[in-house]
Amino acid sequence: MDHILQQISAVGCKLEGMDNAMVALTAETRSMRLEIAGFQSQISGLDHRVAAVESQVALQTDRDQELLHLRNKLTDLEGRSHRNNICFLRIPEGIEVTDILSYLRDTLPKLANITFDPPLEFQRAHRLGLKRQNGKDRPPNYSLLPATWAGPTAVKDNLNARSTPVGLPRNPPLG
Repeated sequence: MDHILQQISAVGCKLEGMDNAMVALTAETRSMRLEIAGFQSQISGLDHRVAAVESQVALQTDRDQELLHLRNKLTDLEGRSHRNNICFLRIPEGIEVTDILSYLRDTLPKLANITFDPPLEFQRAHRLGLKRQNGKDRPPNYSLLPATWAGPTAVKDNLNARSTPVGLPRNPPLG
């Protein structure tokens, strides 16, 4: 019987050791659960932050596209005022007497050897830049109304800078 008591005592010691191990395991498991809960909380917080950043990126992308569209529109609008401009070379200052628009309206068809039907209509005319100190003439710049503009190539092709007193620049700002 002593032998059985020793075995029961040995089993009791083993059970006590297992109980202690189970307490330690339970404590470690509890610690891991708390750590996992902390990780879950951090992941949830990061998920919200990532979602906020993604929405900001989407908003910024939309803003960038709108900005690009507005820049293109601005460039187009800025360019519209120049599209129908034509700059003539070698027209002496003062030759147009008093009305530069009338002078060019009458002179250009003769020089270019083109009949404009309807007649040319100009929005405005002005000399480019300030009056030069060296006495050189400033070229006049004319803005033609789009409805009456026959096209810059018609004028350019017929105005030969070598055979007429009036010429166009090599690469004129023609629309």
